Amino acid sequence: MGISIQSSGIAVEKNKFYLVNLNADPSLNELLVYYLKEHTVVGRHDADHHTDIQLRGLGILPEHCTLEIIDNEVFVTPMPNARTCRNGVVVTEKTVLHHGDRILWGNNHFFRINCPRPPGTVNEPEELVDYEFAQREIYMNDRASDLSDDALAVLEEKHKMDKEEALVKQREMYEEKIERMRHEMSPAFRPERTVSLGSFSSSGISSSRLSIDDLDNLENERSLERLKEEVIHANALVREANQLSEEMKRDTEFAVTLQIPTSGLSLNRSRAACASEVAIVVKRKNKGTQFWSLDKLSNKIYDMRDAYNQIEEGNSTKVDVDDDLFFEVECHTLIGVANVYLECIFLDVPLDYAAPIISQQGEVCGRLKVQITRALEDGGKEADAGSLSDDENPDLMDNNETEEQLGITDHDEEISVGQTIAVKVKIVEAYDLPLAYCNYVFCQYEFWDQPNVVELSSPGSKSNSVVFSEEQVFQFEATEEFLEYISDGALSIEIWGNRSKGFGQTSWTPNIEPIATNSEDGWNDLKRKVDLWTEIHELNDQGVFAPVEINSRNDNATGGIFQLRQGQSRRIVVGVRPLPKSGSLPVVIEAISAVEVGSVCRRDKNDEALDSYQDKDLSILREKLSNSLMKKREYLDEQIQLVMNKKEKSDEDKDRESWLIDQWVNLTEERNFLLHPEPGSNMPGSPSNKRPTPGMEKHVPVIFLDLNAEGIHNSSVDESSVAGLESSLPFEKDDKMKQLPTIKYDQKNVCITVSWDSSVHDSPYLNRATSNSERVYLIIKARVSLSSPLAMDLILRKRICVRIYKRQSLKDSLMRKLWKDTKTRCCVTYELVSHIPRQPGEETEERGNLAERAAAAVSKNDEEHEVVLEKYHRGISHVEGLLKLDKLRQEVVVKEKLAASGKPLRKFASTPNLLQGSFDLSSIGSKNDSLDIDFGQ
Repeated sequence: MGISIQSSGIAVEKNKFYLVNLNADPSLNELLVYYLKEHTVVGRHDADHHTDIQLRGLGILPEHCTLEIIDNEVFVTPMPNARTCRNGVVVTEKTVLHHGDRILWGNNHFFRINCPRPPGTVNEPEELVDYEFAQREIYMNDRASDLSDDALAVLEEKHKMDKEEALVKQREMYEEKIERMRHEMSPAFRPERTVSLGSFSSSGISSSRLSIDDLDNLENERSLERLKEEVIHANALVREANQLSEEMKRDTEFAVTLQIPTSGLSLNRSRAACASEVAIVVKRKNKGTQFWSLDKLSNKIYDMRDAYNQIEEGNSTKVDVDDDLFFEVECHTLIGVANVYLECIFLDVPLDYAAPIISQQGEVCGRLKVQITRALEDGGKEADAGSLSDDENPDLMDNNETEEQLGITDHDEEISVGQTIAVKVKIVEAYDLPLAYCNYVFCQYEFWDQPNVVELSSPGSKSNSVVFSEEQVFQFEATEEFLEYISDGALSIEIWGNRSKGFGQTSWTPNIEPIATNSEDGWNDLKRKVDLWTEIHELNDQGVFAPVEINSRNDNATGGIFQLRQGQSRRIVVGVRPLPKSGSLPVVIEAISAVEVGSVCRRDKNDEALDSYQDKDLSILREKLSNSLMKKREYLDEQIQLVMNKKEKSDEDKDRESWLIDQWVNLTEERNFLLHPEPGSNMPGSPSNKRPTPGMEKHVPVIFLDLNAEGIHNSSVDESSVAGLESSLPFEKDDKMKQLPTIKYDQKNVCITVSWDSSVHDSPYLNRATSNSERVYLIIKARVSLSSPLAMDLILRKRICVRIYKRQSLKDSLMRKLWKDTKTRCCVTYELVSHIPRQPGEETEERGNLAERAAAAVSKNDEEHEVVLEKYHRGISHVEGLLKLDKLRQEVVVKEKLAASGKPLRKFASTPNLLQGSFDLSSIGSKNDSLDIDFGQ
């Protein structure tokens, strides 16, 4: 038995051999001292022979080992199968011990040995050795038990690469800014003066920026060190928990995994420098998988030890067989976090938005529909949040809605400090949730300084769509901090669920839904339709430029034939607008910078009609899709071979093999659906199943932006690269295109008016009257600048058909008088696609399963481990891009409604301009003011 130094008050005799205990609790650390005899036996109290040092617990044999002092040296001799470690290394034979060596017996009995120093030896300062130090030794020498240290190495390497890349980009950015400043300097400045200013700015910015970078790097290194410490602690606990489970026959397996912390799932929270945190995977046969925090396992391990000791002492009846020490009956699992940004409160615009729910593995695992409005304290009429949704954006071109219809109230223009603000938050519905966690779903969030956490419980439905009925009204005093919070912050809502019965037969879950639904849903966030419309204006009898009529014919595919009088001065109006209910890609049109007209073409009436359709971009998109599916097939082949080559297959392996084969068989059907979509589906390039309205073209061409799939915010477009530049139409010739001078620009409706003199084309088809047996076509090419989803330019084309006449015939005059609803505008709809959804291979399975395989599965091939870890890290690294992209979506929804209301676009601090960015927003008046900017003739 050991001597308690604290209770006995006895001083330790330094001239003797003794052991001192090491404990995780600082109050119990180095509290017990065991003096060694010439022959000391370590074991349990129930051993057949007397034991000098009696221990109990997991891994301790009745006679565990012996300690012998021979010639002033101490030796340890373990018994067979008795776990004994010296300085983290397992020993199986007689081994000499030195002063300060750390010894582990069993699973968690740590000691440090003290050997007397020879006379005359100078006392040197001893190395600080504690329980954590001893645990770290065990972990570092037990490499085969887990891969989490390899994951940390990958994170460290990724951090170094990101740091170097950021520094290079930063240097290039500042060099570009300095060079631009030099060119923009007034000529009155002397060159040497300009250089000195540039040098000063460069050095000043760089020095201040470097200090910030140094602090960030230091914080990143500290975060990685903290993560290492947590992994060491977690591996020790997991090893002991697995041994306790095996000894107590609980059929439960524990493993260490990595996941994204909840702070990393929101942009407005303090984000950790490291993108991962430690979590514990708990698996029980036929009952599924749970995820515990490290603190939870740390607390439960003590109860597990007590339960094991009671069984060892013969008190097994006191241990409940159905206890939840190893696997809880009810365990709430965080499905994910949804973020609703609060700028709508700041701008006083009601918001009804379905925010994506992002899991801790970086996956979008559903959507949460939330309504947020500013409520009136005096009981007046409240804004209708339902009037604005993410899929019901107002029409920017034909805007006749009143502010009341749009849901915009007449609250004060500015929120003053000290004012009381009432905000109503209503969680409407959560849908597309993982079925495995839909047994009991509830949400919780904390709004600003409210001390209580609001919980909204579902009615008990077990479908993947959960409807909530409660709403909360909060009142806040408008402080400067609160105004800053609602101008750029978000309400982060956590969605929790409980694993449903019937989903626990396997510990992995496929991530591929039925082909039709999954493929269409995946495309919705990546595309948006925009209309390119055009009018031709001529001088009327009153001397005013007015739009000419278009004549719709069945044999015409451009939307109509413009009726032009011979010898008239003309103007062309070109406009672009995003379409509501056409996708969630946040497209913000900044301006139309240039318009070209040309490529005059004459066709016979009986020839095939021409339109604005081209399939070059669609072919590129489908080629990338085809390559993606081929990589997916290669991945499935590889995984099937790995599972089939296993000599002993578990039930999980058999289920996974069956699922992989099913996916391989369905690959052909999936490829046919993606490359040849059904009419009316949500796939790019799918034929329309609706009859086009008058003035509209039937076919919808695709413009493939080909942005970075890992996160649009990380994408960069070369200045010389313009989307749609090479997507020319049949009979288009660059040398036959003429750029037209700008007359005026409509900032609100994003349309431009240009002057067109048809004689510049030197074409007889535009100088003479058009016969009834021929068709004359031209191509209008517009260069459009986008500020979202990325600052870039794209080229949109519209083919038009014109008819030149000397004077209107009697028939046309009568038809014009009888037909009141004359059309003056023709239009083509483009479909913008940012990139192809879903990368192949690792994306065919949940990232949660990938994280388990990366951090917990034992593999025989280190290279394979490295590949798995890299796949996992690649999967979670784009979460920030998802958050930024969804923030942009919400901002565009709010700003489109605000712009459609005609109110001044005030308080724009964080989002791209919905109108023309090069003009002063302060010049915009009320909705009745003219927004035409005249450039002159």
